Amino acid sequence: MSRYRSMCQQTDPCQRPCNSLAGAAQLTSAAGQISSSSQSVAQGSSEQAASIEETSASSEEINSIARRNAESAKQAEALVRKSELELAEMNGHLETMVTAMSDIKESSDHVSQTMEPSTRSLLKPTSWPLTLQ
Repeated sequence: MSRYRSMCQQTDPCQRPCNSLAGAAQLTSAAGQISSSSQSVAQGSSEQAASIEETSASSEEINSIARRNAESAKQAEALVRKSELELAEMNGHLETMVTAMSDIKESSDHVSQTMEPSTRSLLKPTSWPLTLQ
């Protein structure tokens, strides 16, 4: 008889509104869960979009810094090359100056050697006038 009752309950027109109400309640509950899940997904998507936007801005800033660093490196390289050229030029001038100083010393030594005998004779006390006492 219980089998008959379950069949009657399904086909009994009085039970149909009850079944329909229970089904509607289940649908309403499921729709609420779907709505809640959709809101959670939407919020997560918004947070991810904000994170991506921040990452993109950071990436642009890093690229800008890298470009400035590359430009600074080029300028530094140019300054180093210019300094190397100027240093080589200065070394050349210094070598010329050292050579000139050496030539001057040799000439001075030669003049000293040439003048030394005549200077000795002038510095002998006998050749000085007696009035210098």
